[in-house]
Amino acid sequence: MSAGERVGDRGPGIVARAAAVLRLTEGQLYTAVIGLVTAAVLIAVTLPAVLDSREAAGRAEDLPATSGTPTPPAPDTSGPLGASDQGVTAETIKVGVVLLDLSSVEPLGLGLDNYEIKLQQAAFDSYFAAVNDAGGVNGRRIEPVYASRDSLAQSGPHSDAAICIKMAKDEKVFALIGYNYAAGPCASIQHGIPSVQQQGAREQEYDASGNFIVSSFPSPERTGRNWARVLVETGLVEDHEVALVSIGDGDLENLGGLAAEEKLAELGHPVESHVQFSASASTNDVKVAVRNMMDAGVDQVMFAAPFIVAIQFMTFAEEQKFYPTYLTSDLGALASDGLLREAPPSFDGAIGFTASDVAPEGAEEPVASQECREEFNAATDGKDLAVGEESPLTTICAVVDMFVQAAMAAGTDLTRQGLIEALQGLEVTGVPGVLPGSFAEGKTDFADGLRPVRYSVECDCYSPAGDPIPLPPQDD
Repeated sequence: MSAGERVGDRGPGIVARAAAVLRLTEGQLYTAVIGLVTAAVLIAVTLPAVLDSREAAGRAEDLPATSGTPTPPAPDTSGPLGASDQGVTAETIKVGVVLLDLSSVEPLGLGLDNYEIKLQQAAFDSYFAAVNDAGGVNGRRIEPVYASRDSLAQSGPHSDAAICIKMAKDEKVFALIGYNYAAGPCASIQHGIPSVQQQGAREQEYDASGNFIVSSFPSPERTGRNWARVLVETGLVEDHEVALVSIGDGDLENLGGLAAEEKLAELGHPVESHVQFSASASTNDVKVAVRNMMDAGVDQVMFAAPFIVAIQFMTFAEEQKFYPTYLTSDLGALASDGLLREAPPSFDGAIGFTASDVAPEGAEEPVASQECREEFNAATDGKDLAVGEESPLTTICAVVDMFVQAAMAAGTDLTRQGLIEALQGLEVTGVPGVLPGSFAEGKTDFADGLRPVRYSVECDCYSPAGDPIPLPPQDD
């Protein structure tokens, strides 16, 4: 049975229902929820002007400016321990940890299983305890300071801006790790604090921070270029008319979409059209875009947009009996389970590409993920998490692992600059939750590959559709 034949009424659209719950207009909801999955809003303290040059990055007040990133020397682990930098004493390293509070979006159906704040903090505590019990980081214990991020907060103590100021100015942490979102670039660019996180940041932000932003996933621009490359290399877009949908406001997904569009053209497969909706796009705008694609013979649609935009587009496409093949990626987290549970039946068979380390169905759990899960289960008193069960463990384990490896390599004279230099010299064999990758001089976003996945409406989930595809660490 085709996707078109399965079209049924799933009740009111997710946008309308979500807006009603929060008493927001659809346009306001777009703006609020975009922050959940992409950190699309540049908070006030991270001024756009700061991205124009490294000199404007505002790090001078906290850290001496450097020119370039030298190859790190062998770490000195023999000297006496002392207060070598902000947040570092002879005995401890103060680390800011950002937890992801999804309670405000649970009424929208956007909550995730096992993402309670208590469980997240227990996971961080268990991994820090394992490091500390084994002698710490070159003799120093990790001392966490926690903050929770409300996914819809635009202001107040649980917003990105407040977390950035709290950690940088009040707590004076050595580094910020966890679900940092916009607090990460703020801390790194404005205050010279390393930000170790899962989600990639804008390429300008890596540069403006002096590579103080470290991520397991690549930047949105590199994600877009990699996506375009594999679409061409696998022949998926050969002899097809392809359209691209994004929000045209310069958010993370839009930057990735523009990069994908440029790379596709470079590789000889230009998109037929790139529709860039405004955040306040009307339903009529979407319907007109659908009709134009149908008239142009489009049969594949790439989404480089927040999930709500993707769902609304597909819903209106079904109403007009337009059933293209949908293509997704890590832009907007659309190649991951969870966000598209409310997608209409026409999304069945969508092809995604993700840097996540997704084990094929029936295969053994990835070793790194297994170790993270078993360590958590053994160290905590709550329920044990099972293989394949949704949880934040691999993300938490990954950011702790990246930080600890870099801090160990930096030696006893631990400084923020030394941490970043050491990380860029690490030969990391793997990071939990993502495909193999690399760190190198000027490259602090890790993953270097993509795996094809296919969506099924029967389980509302993706399954691997092939082996991982390695990609070059730098664009050629």
